[in-house]
Amino acid sequence: MNKRLRTRGNYPEWMEVYENFAKKGIRIIPVNYNDLEILGPNSFELLAPKEDATTDINKIKEWATLGSYWAIQIGSYCNILVIRFDNLQKHDDYVNKYGEFIKTVIIESPVHKDYLFKFSPMDDPFLNEVTSTYFELLFKDEFVIVPPSLKYQWSKKGIKNLKNIPTCPGILFDPSRL
Repeated sequence: MNKRLRTRGNYPEWMEVYENFAKKGIRIIPVNYNDLEILGPNSFELLAPKEDATTDINKIKEWATLGSYWAIQIGSYCNILVIRFDNLQKHDDYVNKYGEFIKTVIIESPVHKDYLFKFSPMDDPFLNEVTSTYFELLFKDEFVIVPPSLKYQWSKKGIKNLKNIPTCPGILFDPSRL
C-alpha cells in the first residue's frame, strides 16, 4: 500500500526535513508518536534502528511514507545539545526567575520546549555533571522530534537557521541557576 506523502503547499515534508537538517549534516530518522495526545517529548519510538539515522536524501524520501514525525540525532558528531523543558510551567518558572536564554533555535510542542545549542566535545565532563530541577540536558547521541512533525513548530522567539546556533550558555556551569 502506498501512503500519501504529506506536503506543505506543493513542498513535500521530507524535503523540508532534508533541507533543514540532513543537508547540514544532521542525521534524521522517522519516529512513531501518539499524535492524538502528546504525552511528553520522550514518548516516541524509532521506526528504524538508531544506527540507520542518516543524511541520505534517498533514504529520507523512502521513509516519508512511514508517518508524520521526524527526529534528529544530536550529540558529539554534530556538536549540538538540547536544553529541554519537558513541562511548560517549569519553563515559565525558569524564565521568570532567570530571564530568557540567548537567542537560539527553539522547537515547541503543546507540552514542551527544546533549545538547541552548540557545544564542544571538551565540555563532556562538565555536561555529565549538569542536573537541574527545571530542565533536562540532552547531548549523548539522543533523538529530538523536529518540525515539520505534526504539532511541532519553530518558536517565533527563536532563530530557524541551524548554522547560526550559538554556543552552549555558561549558565549550565552555574549551580545557582540549575
